[in-house]
Amino acid sequence: MRIEENELILIVGAIALTVFLLGFFFIVVIARYYQSNLKKSIAVFQAMVQTQESERERIGRGLHDQIGVVHSRIDILLTQLKHHIPDKEVSGLLQEMSAAVAEARRESRRVIEDLYPAALEDHGIIKAMNSLAASFKMVTEIILDHDPELETKRFERDVELNLYRILQELINNSIKHSGADRITIQLFRNAQHFSVNYKDNGKGFLPEAQYEGHGLRNILNRVHLYQGTCKFESAPGQGFTAFLTFPGNFLKERKEGQANLLPEH
Repeated sequence: MRIEENELILIVGAIALTVFLLGFFFIVVIARYYQSNLKKSIAVFQAMVQTQESERERIGRGLHDQIGVVHSRIDILLTQLKHHIPDKEVSGLLQEMSAAVAEARRESRRVIEDLYPAALEDHGIIKAMNSLAASFKMVTEIILDHDPELETKRFERDVELNLYRILQELINNSIKHSGADRITIQLFRNAQHFSVNYKDNGKGFLPEAQYEGHGLRNILNRVHLYQGTCKFESAPGQGFTAFLTFPGNFLKERKEGQANLLPEH
């Protein structure tokens, strides 16, 4: 009888061990499948962003060269007309045309800057953000608080560009969807992580609607490219807040001749 009990225990134990091993194997397979799909998704998003940024740069550079020449030519023609046509009524009309051309030039510069942020390429993330804030000063006040070193150091081009795009998207969302007239951005770095705290005083929205029509999914994807984390907080009448955290090695200093747009995985 004792032997039969021992055999039964061994059989039950073997079955339990088999079930455990099958369950563990199943979990490993699922985890590897999920990881593989995640890597594929990241690779697809990387390729999409790289293509998008390359096209933006090409179009932005072309517009900068062509529109600048056209505006200069129009200014010269209007100046010549003012000197050759003394009529006051016509002169007033020409004055209005000059003002319209000046407005078109400002709008063109804003569009070009959106496509190809030259200030970012030439001076880095802080001066580029100050330039972006200045372009919106008639609509909303943007306050930028940051570590002093971020203004003097240059970081890898892909990091600067993607950080700029994330902040640009957040600002566009605040202006387009919330009607905010005050935005605060904080950029801080220590040995453990780099953090971005973003807040506006707009009308806010329900948490369950945070990815619907607010462009936040694209921001989330960009953050995940660098193993970062996102937390969005909002409620009707309480504005919008975003907390972004990246690993400490996120801001790598730029190397000479670097031209990468995206990180390698």
